[in-house]
Amino acid sequence: MKKLILLSLIALNAMVTNAQTAYITSSCDNTVFVIDVAVDIVSDTIIGSSTSYGISVSPDGSKIYVANYTASGTLSVINTATNTVSATITVGSEPYGVSVSPDGSKVYVTNQFANSVSVINTATNIVTATIAVGSFPNGISVSPDGSKVYVGNCNNGHGNGTISVINSTTNTVTATIAVDSIPEGISVSPDGSKVYVANCGNNGSGNTVSVINTATNTVTATIPVGAGPHGISLSPDGSKVYVANNWDGTVSVINTAANTVSATIAVGSNCPIAFGNFISTYIQHLSIYTRSNAVICKGSDTTICGYATGGAPPYQYLWSNSSTSSCQTVSPVNTTNYSVTVTDANSGTATSSLTITVDSVAKPVITPSGSMLFSTAGISYQWNLNGNPISGATGQFYSPLTPGNYSVTVNYSNGCSATSDTYIVTGINELSNSLYISVYPNPANDNLTIESSQNALIDITNIQGQLIKSIATNSNKTNVDVSALPSGVYFVEVKTEKGVAVRKFVKE
Repeated sequence: MKKLILLSLIALNAMVTNAQTAYITSSCDNTVFVIDVAVDIVSDTIIGSSTSYGISVSPDGSKIYVANYTASGTLSVINTATNTVSATITVGSEPYGVSVSPDGSKVYVTNQFANSVSVINTATNIVTATIAVGSFPNGISVSPDGSKVYVGNCNNGHGNGTISVINSTTNTVTATIAVDSIPEGISVSPDGSKVYVANCGNNGSGNTVSVINTATNTVTATIPVGAGPHGISLSPDGSKVYVANNWDGTVSVINTAANTVSATIAVGSNCPIAFGNFISTYIQHLSIYTRSNAVICKGSDTTICGYATGGAPPYQYLWSNSSTSSCQTVSPVNTTNYSVTVTDANSGTATSSLTITVDSVAKPVITPSGSMLFSTAGISYQWNLNGNPISGATGQFYSPLTPGNYSVTVNYSNGCSATSDTYIVTGINELSNSLYISVYPNPANDNLTIESSQNALIDITNIQGQLIKSIATNSNKTNVDVSALPSGVYFVEVKTEKGVAVRKFVKE
């Protein structure tokens, strides 16, 4: 007869690290061996329990379901946030194996002495169906798509064991597959194409792993492992199978591509069993988000960043403009979309994108008018001489005092600014600054009087530089009706044969 194991407790590492970890529980000394899957060594031990058998963790890691191997037959539901029992569900006699459906909605429990499988609704913690299977059912596993349930029947140690294939929709057995002696643990590959069965054996038989093709329901390979294999589980990528050998205190690591044992890990003569899916499959989903200023002014630059989370660091970034940095500075001329793809250590990828909108404004234009330089309209101005700001020259117009290269920087209501092309002043008409002109009243309501010592041509323009009135006068005093003008700022430009002068007035 096979050896009765009284303990099987497997903990799942959820939300602690992105590295995969296998937890192998010993039924002899109440310890859990922690195996670093990356290097296949025991990295730690944890004190465990000695009262339960099969165990399975909900997909979100919030609950653990533990089969209590007793004649009364119960399943404990453990809240992983508090590590306390939140419910106890009555199932069949001597519950042995446990498996949770991929969507977390159902729990399947093998009842060894009842030759059945209990189906539990996880929302209500109620048994909704009991399915008759083979003799002495042990291990159980649900396919990744949840459509099939595989149950190992040990036939009480007599002859070869079998695997019952259950249709999860109809809760009926649709196929029975012969395997080696005393099948214990069962694990399905991530793509659902293969089922791996640990055959514990008896009287010289067993000590193998059966590989089943799920498309044909046939055994395609039988792999020798350690003595008394019980627990079995696959790595998340399906490249390795870990087998807990209860009788010789080892863990066999199988290369699934070659169907051979690639490593044997000694965990001591401590009855390793790890009955259930004991490989941590939780990896926080790889994702990336982007951040930057959404709108920039033409001619400006901005920093765009992609931030990866989850997955398995380190991360590699590739932007649509071929940059490989997490952050970069860009200066788009026009509105541009940027995308970034992050690749993690497991070759997982995630992509995000953002659009930088370039807010274009018209370049200001300088227009000469007599001795004055006028700028197109904005909300503020700064005049420059030879590339340097002119102190106090912050109006829409400016009267140059020296020859040179003049430009104006204009700020606009959208927060952007632009600088005009250079306007070259080669000489200054000295009379333009000394020409007598008087404009009153200022502010004006109805009539404006303009006095000049010369016969003149008088132009009145608005702040945008548009000509409003043009008057030729031979008088030293000219009255102009401005009653129809809208309120605002205006300019009087007086041109004579001796020069040009400009004055500002306000219409109320």
